[in-house]
Amino acid sequence: MARPEEFWIQLRSAFDPDEVLVGQRSRDFYCEREHSPFDNMRLDFRKAAQSIRPPIAFFIGHRGSGKSSMLLRLLEHFQNDYFVLYFDIEHNLDSRKTNQIDLLYLLGATVFQVAVKEGINPDPKNLQELAESVYTVTYEKKEKAKDESLNVVELAKGLVCFGASMLGAGLGEKLAEALLKPFTLTSGISEEVARKREIEPRVQDIINNVNLIIADVQTKAGKPVLIVVDGLDKLERLEQAQLIFLESRALRGPICRVIYTVPMLIASAFGQLDGKAYLFPNVKLYEKTSDHQRYGKGYETMREVAQKRLQSLNLQPDDIFESDVLDPESDVLNLLIFKSGGVVRLFIELVQDACTAAERMGLGKVSRNAAQEAIDNRAERFAFGLTREKKEELRRVRTEKIPSDSKESSELLHARLIVAYRNQRTWFDAHPIVWDDL
Repeated sequence: MARPEEFWIQLRSAFDPDEVLVGQRSRDFYCEREHSPFDNMRLDFRKAAQSIRPPIAFFIGHRGSGKSSMLLRLLEHFQNDYFVLYFDIEHNLDSRKTNQIDLLYLLGATVFQVAVKEGINPDPKNLQELAESVYTVTYEKKEKAKDESLNVVELAKGLVCFGASMLGAGLGEKLAEALLKPFTLTSGISEEVARKREIEPRVQDIINNVNLIIADVQTKAGKPVLIVVDGLDKLERLEQAQLIFLESRALRGPICRVIYTVPMLIASAFGQLDGKAYLFPNVKLYEKTSDHQRYGKGYETMREVAQKRLQSLNLQPDDIFESDVLDPESDVLNLLIFKSGGVVRLFIELVQDACTAAERMGLGKVSRNAAQEAIDNRAERFAFGLTREKKEELRRVRTEKIPSDSKESSELLHARLIVAYRNQRTWFDAHPIVWDDL
């Protein structure tokens, strides 16, 4: 029997792939995962763990693996101990062009602006000095910034950034709205200029001014600063990612606790990152030695993802997904889980697409045909444009369980066509959704 339109609308809303879990939504929907680095990060970043230099951390994982929700949960955990702040470069910079100088400029301006929002009254002179130090990378005289009458305090008001008072209800909607706004900040420095060796000494001046802002805010807040820089996992060019993370030490400059997300583009160089490094693997659904050997714990985690969202509507999985009484292991929900490859956002997208197909077919539940339609549409998008070389790389990864250091491999990792899992160690495979195309 067909369901009313409002039923499917509410169901699709519960499975919103763009929602970042925070506040009550995190408490309602968040699912603990095997091999999550949350507990290690909680211990490494606790206030009592004093060190000569505050830890700088790099957090790598596939787009859609749930990194943002986990990082915001970490900030909520620490909001009484630290002056916490979160920003996503995608909301504030053109990520296609950004470089390490843009990031430093944004980081300093964000610390300033969050402090303003939290009522701390940071010194605007430090922000002006930061702007001037950035402009001297291109112009010999810092008066250039003054001549242009840059009102950097007003410019900072346009930044999308969040402190402790915003880590609650409504943040998810604000993050979604932020994607619709134009970029507000740029150093005006090209990647070509940022690569020049003679730039590095001048970058140190920028770092010094960032640290003046941080020191001012820490003193007035009475707490050390902890920053999450999100969105760097969306960088699409290998050369750009290598410049920011491997060829420059600029991101190590801020004297505070910072966590940077890292693109899978440079997964092969993960061990070379200069700082603490954490991997957020996808949910493992089968064993490394045999993709026919189902890993039950992974399926339980993914079913919990669905169940918690359905419970918000007073529903259970059996109310929505057709099951096979004779073979429960082959039910529709398990099919969607397997084809998601353990990538949480892709799973949520597949459920949402399958609901759309079921509604269009006039069904009361998501049937196997509706689920397969959603899977086929996603598989076509994933496999579109695969070259012979990339298919060969995927076949090799299927056998060897490790990517190469080729550019094709980096691009496949970024596109989630090669996915990461973990036993005692990390291993890789081609995404299950494209196995039939190989």
